[in-house]
Amino acid sequence: MDIIMQEYIERSVFIAYKIKSQNFSQGHHWAGRYRKYKQDWLLLITSILGQGHHHEKPRTIRLTVRHDSKRKLIKDYGNLVGGAKPVPDCLTKLGWLKDDSMQWFWCDYRQEVCTGKEEGTRIDLFKQSLPFPLFKLIYCI
Repeated sequence: MDIIMQEYIERSVFIAYKIKSQNFSQGHHWAGRYRKYKQDWLLLITSILGQGHHHEKPRTIRLTVRHDSKRKLIKDYGNLVGGAKPVPDCLTKLGWLKDDSMQWFWCDYRQEVCTGKEEGTRIDLFKQSLPFPLFKLIYCI
């Protein structure tokens, strides 16, 4: 991870579970499939991050999904964001975010190609909300 970005990050965790495309929950019996998917995320995030301290300020988070091949990348950005929906829901339920509305958090969604052992999702929780231009400037340095 970028050394400059580290000073802005409060917590960074890696979960060996990948965000699925929003298409995963579409179709036959989507409600049951989505409910289990959301419960899986809640269990994983709770076991690694635990309870938050109920933030009263807006916050920036970054979700990076790591795949072992370019073929597995979620091509449609909307499906990546929709598939990641359980993560901010869980962070809100655990107190890491006050709310998952645009007023209280901003999320940067990314994908990377990696080796098979490194597949999963990294969640970076920033100490404060970074305005988008500042976030891009710091991240790109």
